[in-house]
Amino acid sequence: MEVQMNEELKEQVQDQVSEESSETEEQAPAVLGDTRKKKSVLIPVLIILFIILVIIAGYFYATYSPQIRHISKNALAVAKVDIPKLIKKSGAMKKGEIDEEIISALEDYNLEALVKDPRSTGLITAKPSYLFGEFDTKENIPYIFLVMPIANAEKVYSFAKNIALPNGKELPVSKKSGIYEMEINGISCMWAGKSMVMGMTDPDKDNDLSKKVKNYLTQDKSACITANKDFPSRGLRGHDITLWANLDGMAHIAQKGLKDAQGNVNRLISQRKRRDELIDYYYENNLYHFYRYWEFMDQIRVDNPENVFESVLLALVYDGKIPMDAVIDLPTNLYKTYFSFSADFDKGKLVSSVKFETTPERQKKLESVITDAVNVKDLYPYVPTEGLIMLSSVKTNYPKLYALSEKRIDKLTKSITDPEISKFMKHLNKLADGSGIIAINILDEKEDPFITLVASVKNNKGVQDLLKDMGREGMLSKDGKYYYLDDLIFFFEDNVMICTTNNNNYKKSNRGLEGTLAREMNKNPLNMTMDCAVLKDLKHVFSDEEEDALEMFAKLNANVKTKSGTPNELKVELTFSDKKHNCLKQVKDYLSDIDNFWDEITKEIMYSVSYRAERDDTYPEPDYEIPREVIEETGPIADFDTLY
Repeated sequence: MEVQMNEELKEQVQDQVSEESSETEEQAPAVLGDTRKKKSVLIPVLIILFIILVIIAGYFYATYSPQIRHISKNALAVAKVDIPKLIKKSGAMKKGEIDEEIISALEDYNLEALVKDPRSTGLITAKPSYLFGEFDTKENIPYIFLVMPIANAEKVYSFAKNIALPNGKELPVSKKSGIYEMEINGISCMWAGKSMVMGMTDPDKDNDLSKKVKNYLTQDKSACITANKDFPSRGLRGHDITLWANLDGMAHIAQKGLKDAQGNVNRLISQRKRRDELIDYYYENNLYHFYRYWEFMDQIRVDNPENVFESVLLALVYDGKIPMDAVIDLPTNLYKTYFSFSADFDKGKLVSSVKFETTPERQKKLESVITDAVNVKDLYPYVPTEGLIMLSSVKTNYPKLYALSEKRIDKLTKSITDPEISKFMKHLNKLADGSGIIAINILDEKEDPFITLVASVKNNKGVQDLLKDMGREGMLSKDGKYYYLDDLIFFFEDNVMICTTNNNNYKKSNRGLEGTLAREMNKNPLNMTMDCAVLKDLKHVFSDEEEDALEMFAKLNANVKTKSGTPNELKVELTFSDKKHNCLKQVKDYLSDIDNFWDEITKEIMYSVSYRAERDDTYPEPDYEIPREVIEETGPIADFDTLY
């Protein structure tokens, strides 16, 4: 019985399975049809996504260069120069169009392969090159480095060995441990794999250049500039030339350098003052009848500054008009500030822009300087328009701009010991309203252009009070409403100051800005336009070559753009007369028309390299000492009557 039940159960299960399978077979065509529809829709989507990914990957491959890993993390400035793109735009390497003068200039030094067979040099790639600079704060030495992609290291070595320097010299090229090297005075160059790094500095102060070059050639990507959080790596993409500068880092280095320079600069000032006293003594007592000038002056020691910071500080404070503390404080204005520049060479124009980035707090302060600016429209009736060459406008709120630096100015005023300067500093806080227009005009091509500044002084008349004080002090003359200061004439009409270099021509010129120019001058915080075509008519000012150069240009425009009400970008566009060809090609053609240009510039470079390649022991050192009597600055001045 149990067996019979099992058989009946098995039959029921089989029947159920057969029914389900038959239903499945009936439904299968419908399900397959839906699946095919989904696949037919999905395939085009996947293809589009794949194409987009390929384009993105291709863009990043084309714009990203592995050479960036050779840039120092502490670089203060980084520039990208897309040499292959620039060469293509200039047409310098186009087959059948290579200038014979260029080839001839290169042949003298076995460099013609650069244009005849570039691939054989191993230097030609599609990647951009980089320049970067850094500063050794311990030794106060600046360094400049070039990072360049190469195609084949061995070919570069062969090409470099074949270069013929002037006077029969050869480049000192060698290979050590897989790295190719070239060392000449003040320059170190190394390459391996697909990269070349070249460093340059002052050879008299440096002994570590080659170590630095090797370190950057072999360093890991984690130690390069991309590890610097302030560096905008994306900002270097998409332009023919780009530059980023860490003004914050430069400012900190500058302030420390100026502070450290104080002691020695005070000593150098003391030496120079004693020298001045000695010069006065020499001439006042007619000693030139008895002693030669330099023999006499050799009796006092005057040292030179030891570095760039000492040179700058000495130059600014030696005459005593600018306090040393004020100079040392100047770099702090650039804290937390970064600078970027880009340039593109296009058909018929050159476009460049400069951007500044600073702290949100500083941006907010600058915003009110722009948003509360005085309108320049009130100045239009006083602007000379006849023979206009250049026109520029500035829109700011001067009192608010002054307030941003008021504490620093007050500190500077208190530290100035010159009573004449202090007297005039009191007018600074209310000098003008802050908006003005500058015009350069020419009425006659035989005359020089004249310049006119028109500025609003409706609410702030400090410049007028300043001119009155200068008149009372005899520093300028006054005739009626006109103030005369050297070649400048100042006068005031209806709360407007006019300053011009030629009042007669200003009076003769038509005045009243209107139309397109008027609209352009009121667009941004800073606007500028220049008509280059008018400049070329000044035949008495420019040489023939300069006139030919001006023939290339049509117009120059510049303006400052704002971001969230804050000025942060200066955009400059130079339009060329020829709108059909790339502007870089036009510049190259102009240079090629100059007699022996390529020959002279190639010769200059190669002789400079040859000079640096000279060994230190090429010329024998003198085996004698030049006697010189020196009196230290702390010692007494010599008894001049007993010199001989």
